[in-house]
Amino acid sequence: MADYSSDMEQVEALKRWWSENGRSIIAGAVIAIVGLLGWQQWGAYQDQQALDASNEYLAFLEQLRGDAPDGGLGRGERLIEKHADSPYAALAALWMASHHVEQGALEQAEARLRWASEQADGEHFRELASLRLANVLLARADPAAALAVLERIDQGAYSALAGELRGDAHAARGEREQAAASYRAALENDGLSGQRRQLLELKLRDLGAGESLS
Repeated sequence: MADYSSDMEQVEALKRWWSENGRSIIAGAVIAIVGLLGWQQWGAYQDQQALDASNEYLAFLEQLRGDAPDGGLGRGERLIEKHADSPYAALAALWMASHHVEQGALEQAEARLRWASEQADGEHFRELASLRLANVLLARADPAAALAVLERIDQGAYSALAGELRGDAHAARGEREQAAASYRAALENDGLSGQRRQLLELKLRDLGAGESLS
C-alpha cells in the first residue's frame, strides 16, 4: 500500500484491497473447515456442541450482514468465547474484522485479527488473519509491526500476497532495496493473476527498480 495523505484515504485503500482479495480468501477459509476435519471425520464431528457452533455462526452472520450489525457483533463475541477452538470462531473473527474495516474502526479490526492470528484453530486461519492484520497495521501507519506479523507467513497459498505486503511495508519505511526484493519474490509465484503481476511490476517501477524486471 502506498503513502496516503489522510486516514480516510488509508481506510478506503484498505477497503479496496479487501474487496479485491476478500472473496477468494473467505472461500478458502470455508473450504479449510472441511480440510481441517477431513471428509471421513465430518460425520463424527457433528456432535451437539459443533451443531450449536454452526447454528450460532449462521445467526451471527445473518445479523452482521443484515440490519442488526451491532447485535451480530455481540453474538460473534459470545461465539468466540464459547467455541474458541472451533473453525466457526475463526470465521466469525474474520467477518467482524471486515465489518470494523468497513466502518473505519481499524483499532477494533486489529484486535479481532490479532486474536485470530494467534488463537484460531488451524494454520490456514492463523495465516489468513496474519495477512489481514498486516494490512490493517499498514493502514494504521505501523509498517514495523506489519513486518513482524508477516514473519509468520513464508510459504503456501498466501506467500505472494505476503511478499507484496512486505514490499509495501519496506517502502513505507523508505527501505527501497528491501521493498524491491520483496516485490520480486512475490513475482516468482506461478499462481499470480495477470492483474496482480502488473500491479507488482508497477510498484517496482515506482521504486525505480523496473529495469531489473526482465
